[in-house]
Amino acid sequence: MICAKTFASLGAKVIILDLAGERLSHIENTEGFAVIPCDLSQPEAIRDSVQTILAAHGHIDSLIQVAGLMRNADSFHISPKEWDKMFDINARATFFLAKEVVEQYMREHGGTIVNFASAAAIRGFRGSMASPHYGASKAAVIALTKQLAVEWGPYGIRVNAVVPGGVLTEAMKKMHFDQGTLDNIPLRSLCQPQDIADAVAFLAGDLDHRTGTGHRRRSQHRGSVRKSQPK
Repeated sequence: MICAKTFASLGAKVIILDLAGERLSHIENTEGFAVIPCDLSQPEAIRDSVQTILAAHGHIDSLIQVAGLMRNADSFHISPKEWDKMFDINARATFFLAKEVVEQYMREHGGTIVNFASAAAIRGFRGSMASPHYGASKAAVIALTKQLAVEWGPYGIRVNAVVPGGVLTEAMKKMHFDQGTLDNIPLRSLCQPQDIADAVAFLAGDLDHRTGTGHRRRSQHRGSVRKSQPK
């Protein structure tokens, strides 16, 4: 919600796609927000939701792909079903939602897309942070971001990704980090959600001209955004 509130504070009309729309019913009547129930694992539901947004609002200037699934498990405790579900939400849905928005609107009008990857895509973790299927799915998001930036650049579409390290979200607060995990962070702390929201707003804004980049936001480097250009 921090990303959504940040964009609303900048004057954007924010439409949120959520599996359980009633979970966000408390903001449905808040100025600047709208909620549409959508199962992102179903391409047909994605297509219908994009059509609904365009029918009601006429344009989609930025697509921020925050939705994702995270489950911690080591390599010996992941079933084929759990692997597939992780990729269905984190990688497959990221592609098909972006594809639908581009086909229905951005191919003619341009726009910006910001995907959410993770530090788990570029490094391994021990202990409570171990999650091979999560890391692999987020690595797919980075590869997808770079490829779509190349393909869609001629249409005036910029595609970037943020690659957060540990972020102190409500979901993360429920996870019990062992001391070894925190010891891997020089400042012994996680970064704040607003740090990530600010980076996303920058990438989606009119003043930025980056595309195909993965922007790393690491808790041990508070106040900085590290950028890596694609090779």
